Amino acid sequence: MPKVEGPTTHIARVSNVAELATLVIAIGALAGWLSGSTILASFLPDKTPMNPITAVALLLSAIAVICLRAGGDTRLSLVRGCSFCVFVLPLLSLSRLYLPWDLGPDRLLFARRLAVPVAGFTNRMAPVTACALVFIAVALFLLTFESARARRVGSAAAMIVGVVGLAVIVDYGYESRSLSTIGGFIPVAFNTGLALLACSIGLLAARPTEGVMLLVRNGAGSVLARRLLPAAVIIPITISWLELRGTDFGWYDNAGGSALVAMTTMLLLVALVWRDALRANRADDERTGAESKLREVNHSLEARVALRTGALVQTNAELSVEVAARRRAEEELRRTADELRGWFEASPLAMCSLSAGDIVLSWNRAAEGLFGWQANEVIGKSLPIVSDASRAEAAELTAQVIAGKPVMDYETQRLCRDGSVREVSVSTAALHDAAGKARGVVALYTDIGHRKQLERQLHQAQKMDAIGQLAGGVAHDFNNILTVIQAAAEFLASELDEHDTRRADALEIESAALRAAKLTRQLLTFSRQSVVERQPLDLAGVVDRTDSMLRRLLEANVELLIHHQAGQGLVNADPHQLEQIIVNLVVNARDAMPRGGRILIETQSAVLDDNYARAHVGTIPGPYVMLAVTDTGTGMSLDTQARVFEPFFTTKAAGEGTGLGLATVYGIVKQFNGHIWLYSELGSGTTFKIYLPEMSEPGAVDAAVTGAGPVAATRGTRVLLVEDHAIVRRAVHAQLERQGYLVTDAESGDEALAVLHGGDDGFDLVLSDMMMPGLSGLELRHRLQDQGSTLPVLLMSGYSENAIKRFGSIDQLSPHIEKPFTTALLTRRIEELVGARGDG
Repeated sequence: MPKVEGPTTHIARVSNVAELATLVIAIGALAGWLSGSTILASFLPDKTPMNPITAVALLLSAIAVICLRAGGDTRLSLVRGCSFCVFVLPLLSLSRLYLPWDLGPDRLLFARRLAVPVAGFTNRMAPVTACALVFIAVALFLLTFESARARRVGSAAAMIVGVVGLAVIVDYGYESRSLSTIGGFIPVAFNTGLALLACSIGLLAARPTEGVMLLVRNGAGSVLARRLLPAAVIIPITISWLELRGTDFGWYDNAGGSALVAMTTMLLLVALVWRDALRANRADDERTGAESKLREVNHSLEARVALRTGALVQTNAELSVEVAARRRAEEELRRTADELRGWFEASPLAMCSLSAGDIVLSWNRAAEGLFGWQANEVIGKSLPIVSDASRAEAAELTAQVIAGKPVMDYETQRLCRDGSVREVSVSTAALHDAAGKARGVVALYTDIGHRKQLERQLHQAQKMDAIGQLAGGVAHDFNNILTVIQAAAEFLASELDEHDTRRADALEIESAALRAAKLTRQLLTFSRQSVVERQPLDLAGVVDRTDSMLRRLLEANVELLIHHQAGQGLVNADPHQLEQIIVNLVVNARDAMPRGGRILIETQSAVLDDNYARAHVGTIPGPYVMLAVTDTGTGMSLDTQARVFEPFFTTKAAGEGTGLGLATVYGIVKQFNGHIWLYSELGSGTTFKIYLPEMSEPGAVDAAVTGAGPVAATRGTRVLLVEDHAIVRRAVHAQLERQGYLVTDAESGDEALAVLHGGDDGFDLVLSDMMMPGLSGLELRHRLQDQGSTLPVLLMSGYSENAIKRFGSIDQLSPHIEKPFTTALLTRRIEELVGARGDG
């Protein structure tokens, strides 16, 4: 495709030609001075040649104009440098006129050649030339800026230079010295005038203003200017020159020549104006004809449109009815879709829709809350909640649903964003397109983790009850057998002489029967079938009475600590069985510390609320008295914790224990309608907490259980929950959310720091487990304090506060809350800390 030339291209071409002419003239003058050629130096024989410094200044000006048109920061800096040189050189040459010494650089560079007068003058830079060069320097400097005002002033300076150059050329053409010199100074050289005019044109075209662009545009004004301006310049000069030549030849006197010039100029200008007027009239006539023809065509089109409009009116009416019906259908469809979308997003069940290839199509807010992924993170991608091991199972379910067999209440496991596994119930149905073809599935997920946990607790409780019934039945039957054995052994021993060796065997049989009877009593206690003598007891007093006996059971390397909370209530229990509980727990703790350690026994009041009861099968809400025994021993694994209360289960070596100690404790606690809770971690010790119902006056009701309930949480309070055990984390998360807190989960201290990476803005409190792999809760608190954070950190632990303080495992424990805790206690502690922070 040929390149289309626009006005800017023409202007650039004019600038190139003008500056090329300036370069040729300046280089020619310098070559003339160096070679001694007067023609190159002056262009006219016996006329004033161009001063060599003038040639240098014009050469620099031409180079600067070329760089100015090219643009760029480096080139603009070069332009400003050249403008400075062009400005300084004429000022130095003019120094001789106003200073007592001559600073002209031509006296230094061309002194020998300039000593010879030319045309009656010693060659120096003419004052007119010097002034023109100063204007060139000013124009170059101002045209380097983007300001419109600076460009206008620079273009004005360039036009002044062009006027000077044109005056010099005209002066030489008319053989006059009135325009090329001032007073008795050397006149401006002819080639200098040509170079000044060319440089002026190059400057105007390098950065054209509105006035210069007038000459190249397509408007009527631009056309008129291009036609008349050349005539306005050429005609007066040509006619005046001819008039001078006629006068020289004696064809007419001065008056006749002037009349001839006036008449000729008038006729030529009138002819030009007349020609342009005729062209303008023809253009108007053509435009008027085109407008008339356009109106005729327009009238014809309007008539045709009117005819067609009449034919389309009825059709449009029919279409309007159809369109209205379609719009009503679309509006109904849109309303239904919005309603379905609202149900989908507001559903408490996690819902998502999938394509046949298990690509997520939709994901509601409940799914975000259940699994942790936001909708924009999963839509359009493969379903992230399916583990690699379950992908075949999920694909089979999808294929089954698409084949027309919906799946209901399918129990499985799915991944969460934090890496934990959640037990869910899945119900699915097929999604069909407009043609009725199954194109995907919709799935509903129900979190059944809490239900499964309760089922496991119920199963454990049923298992323990079944074991208890079995143990009780066996114990009763075995007691009958032991009675016969013991009686027979006594009879046999009494009939044998003391020196009879058989008598020793009979006594051994009797002793073994007594030991077996002790075991059966323990089994009866576990099965809650032993006879007890209940009475109101102060649990702290029972512990104190066993103090001396307990210390005799312990080695010197085991330290026993006892702590009681003031104001405890009474419990209705058998004092001997309570002592047996304490002894069994202390002995068990001692055996878990073969290298020594510390045992802490605590008693205090406690309130177990409805939330705690729902999470622990068989617990009745109400006031309790707690007995806690904590050791610094080896701790227990999860498998051991699951079986620790089973009869005859022991981790000790053969012959070192019967496995009935903790089973007996469990039976006694259940016999008194109490609850026992175990907290242990490998390498971090174990805590047993026993809750026995507190005796109350008839009709008295504890407000913490049946009254106002938990302290009202501040709506919008944000809590960062840090807990490494997923089951515990979900349970505490649910407790907090039910009280109106906004909860964010983290499964480690490092993840919590990442959540708080920019500061604690947005969170009101951190609730963290104290014992965690990696960064513990206490270390997390220290890190935040080192960073200058005032965010309160409430620590959770299965160990009691006094146990931790006395064991010396941390320096600054408070604030702290013991597991298990009630919702009321947790809410109260959070609101105390958040309120204290706000008051501070």
